[in-house]
Amino acid sequence: MKAVSNSDLSKYFDIRDDKYYVNSKIKDKVTFS
Repeated sequence: MKAVSNSDLSKYFDIRDDKYYVNSKIKDKVTFS
């Protein structure tokens, strides 16, 4: 698995309270099983 930087993560996730929330821009494209 490729390591991602925080700037890459912030494109896909909103990081709040040390938890990762899927960014609303991609939420409709990504599903978590």
